[in-house]
Amino acid sequence: LDWDDIESYGEDFHSEFHRKIVSALESWFPRKVDGITAASREIERYAKRFGKPVIYIPNSCDPKRFDIHVSRREARKKLRLPPGPIFIFTGTLEREILGLERYIEAFSRLRKGTLLLVGGGEIKYYKELAKKYGIERRVIFTGKVDHNLIPLYLRAADVGLLPLKDTPYN
Repeated sequence: LDWDDIESYGEDFHSEFHRKIVSALESWFPRKVDGITAASREIERYAKRFGKPVIYIPNSCDPKRFDIHVSRREARKKLRLPPGPIFIFTGTLEREILGLERYIEAFSRLRKGTLLLVGGGEIKYYKELAKKYGIERRVIFTGKVDHNLIPLYLRAADVGLLPLKDTPYN
């Protein structure tokens, strides 16, 4: 069983009956397999309760896609990014699975730099949060971008951020 999230912890259910069916399946399937791979430490801890061998294998990507031959300076010029340190997050901006609030609050304590948030999602919420901390001029929201541009954005940055909450569904 390859377990990447625990659906019964989510909120995307049409009814309590639907949640109970999903929960029952998530309790039944692990009992019928020889072993489980888990995509997060939280899922690994949860899966161990079924008494089957559990192997933690985090999600990954093909690093060759990100081996671009462009300097940081060239990438920033192409993307029209400001000078100075750039902190980047790429992905869908979702409150439920991200701990991005902590990063925005922490970033507000830095005197210089740009927080670059690449991706769609709850942009309005995060813009309001940046405004609350007085850093709205130092936060760039790109919205959704072509996936082929992600390596260029990452090349332009100094620090990558992965603000995931450790929950059963990420």
